[in-house]
Formats: sequence, C-alpha cells, structure tokens
Amino acid sequence: MTTEKAEAQHSHAQQNSTEQVDIQQKNTDNLTKHRPENIQELYEMLDKLEASNQEMSEKLDKLMRAYAEADNRAKRADKDRLDAVKFGPIKMARDLLDVADNFERALKNFPETNDDKIKEFHEGIILTEKSLLQVLKRFDIDVIDATGIKFDPNFHEAVTQIPFPDKQSGDIIDVIRKGYKMGDRLLRAAQVVTVA
Repeated sequence: MTTEKAEAQHSHAQQNSTEQVDIQQKNTDNLTKHRPENIQELYEMLDKLEASNQEMSEKLDKLMRAYAEADNRAKRADKDRLDAVKFGPIKMARDLLDVADNFERALKNFPETNDDKIKEFHEGIILTEKSLLQVLKRFDIDVIDATGIKFDPNFHEAVTQIPFPDKQSGDIIDVIRKGYKMGDRLLRAAQVVTVA
C-alpha cells in the first residue's frame, strides 16, 4: 500500500506541476501578447492609462458633487418644511397682536357711563379681549415684561428718552406698545420710554 500511495502522490505532484507550467505559459503568452514592441509604445500605453485615470477621476468628482448638491438640497427642503411648521403661525400671530392692541386702546378710551347697554357692550369687549389673550397664550405667545425694568435692546425699542430724577439712565418708565414673544422668538419688541 505504501507503494500505491507513493505513486498516487507522485502522479498528483506531476499533475500540479503540469498545471503550474500551463498557468505560467498563459501568463507569459499574455505578457508577450500585450508587451510593447518598443519604449515609445510603452510610453503611449502609460499616457492612455493616465488619461483614462484622469477621466475616471473627473467623472467621480462630478458624481460626488452632484450627490452632495442633491443631499444639501434635500436637507434645505427639510429645514424649510420644519421652519414652516414651526414658524408659519408667526405672521398670523403678528397680525393678531394688532387686534390685541386695538382691544386695549378701545378699553382704555371707553367712556364711563350709566347706560346699561353701553356697560354690556363694554363687558363684551373685555370678554373678547380675554378670549383673544387666551388664544395667544395657548400658542405660547406672551407679553414681554417692560415697565420698571432696565432697557434690553433684544426685547425693547426705545421710542423716546426723557430725564427722570428718581430713576437711573436706561430704566423703562412707560410702555407705548406692548411687546410679545412666541416661546423664545421675538414677535414684536415693546415700544418704551426710557430715562435719559
């Protein structure tokens, strides 16, 4: 059995050796087939390869730029959609602030009377103003505190300055028009009178 085993191993080794010679021959044939005839042809092949690599690099660069541009456009569209949802109500809220101002002015200038119908009308205006302010509050719209504090240019707009002996410069002494904010976002600065 050992002889048979040795013959099998020898036969297997010969077969592997023959396969290796065939592979080497094919590789040699391929090299010979594609081998340049002279150095000039080799340089021409290298130039073609370099040009091909340059062209591939340019196409890859264009593809990557197009992908980045499409990605940026998608991100910008997502941000615009989120901003529209988040801040879309701001224009409407600013318009409602004018309505709130009108109610406040109407109530300040309402004449005192003993007429029951006019008193009922006055109460109706008060209730309507309260309802509007509740709606604003529901949408996280709050009045900006202004009277008796220091002027803050982030929330206040100084309409005028007047000297006031008992107060410090920059103190707010009167509010001309209320300011409002929606969450942390300023809707309208409060118009104020400050100490000079």
